[in-house]
Amino acid sequence: MTQLVVLSLIIVIVSTAPPPSTLTCSRQDQDQACHIEGLTLDPSTVFPEEPIIHLDNCTVEDFSPQLAANVPDSTKELSILDGFAPKVFVKPTLKSFTVLRTDTADVQINPEDNFNLEVLDIEGHLRSVPVNVHRLKALVVLDLCENEIEQVDLSQLDGLNSLRKVNLGHNNIHSVSLTKELNLPGLEELFLHGNDLTTLDLTNLKADSLQRLYVSQNHLLRIGGFPAPEHNKLTRVDLYLNKWNCEWLESTLRVLNGNGVETLSYLPVTVCNESGSVRVDAIGCE
Repeated sequence: MTQLVVLSLIIVIVSTAPPPSTLTCSRQDQDQACHIEGLTLDPSTVFPEEPIIHLDNCTVEDFSPQLAANVPDSTKELSILDGFAPKVFVKPTLKSFTVLRTDTADVQINPEDNFNLEVLDIEGHLRSVPVNVHRLKALVVLDLCENEIEQVDLSQLDGLNSLRKVNLGHNNIHSVSLTKELNLPGLEELFLHGNDLTTLDLTNLKADSLQRLYVSQNHLLRIGGFPAPEHNKLTRVDLYLNKWNCEWLESTLRVLNGNGVETLSYLPVTVCNESGSVRVDAIGCE
């Protein structure tokens, strides 16, 4: 009799347990992006069937593989903006994953190859480039501007043949290493501005499509292996606010200006995007 009573109580508790919460859009943009605002998400949260989802001012203690599994495979763009998401997992079916101003310090990427993700944009408290980033074989944009990265080994990008833009601006980078040849045939833009670089050697970087290089607001004297003969597609090089060796700077500017490359511009503090560039009168040297 006692066992029947206990079993009945278990059945009642299970039957009255609340179902997993299903999110609904707070509003939708003209492009049909679904905005979900001001909520706290837990591992049982179920996401709506929407191609584009923005989590605005939401709290996500751990955007784990378990929670990511609740995002429909039909969702191709996911953004977590202006909330709290210290730890995030890159869902393999996404094409774009953006996490901005959410105190993110940990980005997890599966160790298996991912041929879907094209855009990874993280702004937070990352101390290094995410492990396994080289598994994102279709990656076009890697934007890690405004983090706390101190060292970068560019060989982590080996095999990312579709990569067009790498933005490492406004971190605390004091070392960029590249000990063996790295071929990035699609790379068009490389942002290293607003860091603590005193040396930079691009000799082993083979980027025949490179069009823009941004290194303003560092402590550089020269750039090894630059400009290389294969960099004949350059259209803009941002050299402002460094400690250039005058002989190196003069010879470099002579080559760049002779090829019609724009050099008199810089990206101000906290500006990650080229649209924030400011024109200057000259580039100083010491």
